[in-house]
Amino acid sequence: MMEFLSLNVKKENLLFFLLVLLLGCRQNSEFDLERIDSDIDKLTTVKSQKEYLEFLADEDQRLRQNQSSKIVLEFGQNSKEDIEFTKKFNTLDSLNFIKIDRYLLKHGHPGKNKHGSKASMAPWAIIHHSNSLEGRNKHFIMLYQAYKNGDLDYSAFSLYLGRTYQMVFGKRFQTDGKRTQKEEIEAVIIALGLKKFK
Repeated sequence: MMEFLSLNVKKENLLFFLLVLLLGCRQNSEFDLERIDSDIDKLTTVKSQKEYLEFLADEDQRLRQNQSSKIVLEFGQNSKEDIEFTKKFNTLDSLNFIKIDRYLLKHGHPGKNKHGSKASMAPWAIIHHSNSLEGRNKHFIMLYQAYKNGDLDYSAFSLYLGRTYQMVFGKRFQTDGKRTQKEEIEAVIIALGLKKFK
């Protein structure tokens, strides 16, 4: 039974791991930025931008669809396979962050009405999954504006701020349940010292 499970996991993840190996064998500073920029420069239509953003959104989610759980189940937590998977996972997350960062600098934040819901959520998802506080803060203004414009919903923006707060203070933001959603957002922004950037 274990051999059968092992074959299924390996077959199922083969393409995923090949993609990760192709894209993620280098450190952040060694990613092919010229090629990334060239690809982004070619996104001259709403359709091409939408497709690019949806592809990034799919890549971001594919990383998170029980792949780690399957590896841990088969090989155990902190096994060689689990550690290797985590490294590849983090590398692909970093690559996706670089792509979305450069996309936003070139084209700005996508609009829900213009690009569709999935594409407009792609920047948030990728930035939200970033472990770089500097990277998260870099795009605060753009995400805040997307939230204000209705291109990013309250729960998504709240999750982004909540995780940032936890990264800074090592604990969750405490709420008394008496604030409105808008007041809650503002309280976290003030606590993080981001109000000056609004």
